[in-house]
Amino acid sequence: ITNIVTKNWILITVILVGIFLRFYKLTGFVTFLGDQGRDAIIIKRIITLEHFPAIGPPTSVGQVYLGPFYYYFIAPWLLLSSFNPIGLAVGVAFFSSLYLLINYLIVKELFDKKIALISTILLSFSSVLIDFSRFSWNPNLLPLFTLLTIYFVIKSLKTNKWYYFVLSGTFLSFTIQLHYLALFLIPPIGILYLLSLLTLAKQSLKQLSSLFLHLIICLFSFILFSSPLIIFDLRHNFLNSKLFLALFQSSGTSLLTKFNSLFDSFYFLNLYSLNINLNKFLVYLLLFFLFLTFITIAKQKSHLKTFFLFFILIMLGMS
Repeated sequence: ITNIVTKNWILITVILVGIFLRFYKLTGFVTFLGDQGRDAIIIKRIITLEHFPAIGPPTSVGQVYLGPFYYYFIAPWLLLSSFNPIGLAVGVAFFSSLYLLINYLIVKELFDKKIALISTILLSFSSVLIDFSRFSWNPNLLPLFTLLTIYFVIKSLKTNKWYYFVLSGTFLSFTIQLHYLALFLIPPIGILYLLSLLTLAKQSLKQLSSLFLHLIICLFSFILFSSPLIIFDLRHNFLNSKLFLALFQSSGTSLLTKFNSLFDSFYFLNLYSLNINLNKFLVYLLLFFLFLTFITIAKQKSHLKTFFLFFILIMLGMS
């Protein structure tokens, strides 16, 4: 133990400080509004076996229902706290703290120890992540589940092991059930799997059929864990699907407006992530540089291009 602590004292210190910032005076400063009250009542009814919901909370815009994953996932924390609603916030703070360690281990495996440490330091001291880890709300767990989804997609393509494809589909379902913004993960994942299919089509028919079978397993696991919401929609005349389509039809903006919003999205990303108020010209320059970097590394065998693909497509989707 002494040997492990000596070799990793910076990492251990950073994670401990990150945990402290997430739990410090949590009871006194925890946010408890209408959403938290509604969730606490629903989760209490799950624990007491009164009602098992097939849908989760509605979105703030459009009132489109999410899947129920968050309710079932966070429910044990209400039971552990003897039905004190603070238990749900403690659960979110716990998983947000666990995210720091998981991030370090994943980034270390995919890149190296130095990059893993730098990213963990940035996450530990991010004021936005700290704020969102200190109360119970379904989108607060998105960073953890998004990272795990991308990791399992990378591992599934790298190893072609069936269980990584199961985990990819499962965690994509969980992530989308936390918030519909996670739907923007689907285009880059689809591109990665499609490129792998096209590559194997030129090399080996046996490997191609194996990958195709694994992708069917991935899709099946996604549908399986999304089934409560799918069944709800089928039973209620596609109510959720209609609300979802209406949400997109109502946002009628021109192409130029959407193009400008790309720069706005990138500007606010820098403002929230790094607390840097960039000049508009620098925003354009930096965004152009990022696209140029992606094109440059696109042909390299590096996980960096995979993360760039996710970053660019998600930012375009957000815009």
